[in-house]
Amino acid sequence: AEPVLVRLKAPVAATGRVLRHGVPVGAARVRFVPDATAFSESRDPTVHVSDEVSTDAEGRFLLPLPPVRRGAVQVNAADGSSVRIPLPVTPGSSPVSLGDIPLPDQRTLILRLMDPRICEVTAAGPMGQIGLATVRATRESTGIFLLQVPEAGTWVLEAQCGDRSYDVEPPVVVIPADGPDMTVDIRLADLPP
Repeated sequence: AEPVLVRLKAPVAATGRVLRHGVPVGAARVRFVPDATAFSESRDPTVHVSDEVSTDAEGRFLLPLPPVRRGAVQVNAADGSSVRIPLPVTPGSSPVSLGDIPLPDQRTLILRLMDPRICEVTAAGPMGQIGLATVRATRESTGIFLLQVPEAGTWVLEAQCGDRSYDVEPPVVVIPADGPDMTVDIRLADLPP
């Protein structure tokens, strides 16, 4: 039979450079995160995924994108800080240049637990997106916790006191992208009267 000629088509790629305070960030993980709605409505989830890459010493990356490019590029630094950059809509096989991407520092959330119990506090988020993180607060003193949140958004709080988990009030905290550290008073929910 006649040989078959197969021409492979290179994937569309996103390029950029990750900086923190103007300094290149090397060895940061860069990945495509699909839009939650597009992913849930898809019949073929493989068209929404691609390989992860790392930034080089100059903070630069070349990220191959999946066939369906509705979503964002997420950058995760070694210290846990993170940022998402929504992908612009580009025609066909045009490469996507994201330019310089500023990587913010982690946000600090100070939690004051208004209960004398010995508890651990965790947060999960940002809600409404694929690629959630779970972080555990460090106890600074009785009832005072510091939570280093990797990115802005809506985070759900929970407390673990001994062998029992509790919802807390307020159950969610919205953390802005910038501004001063936040302090939130929380209380254990579902306590017996």
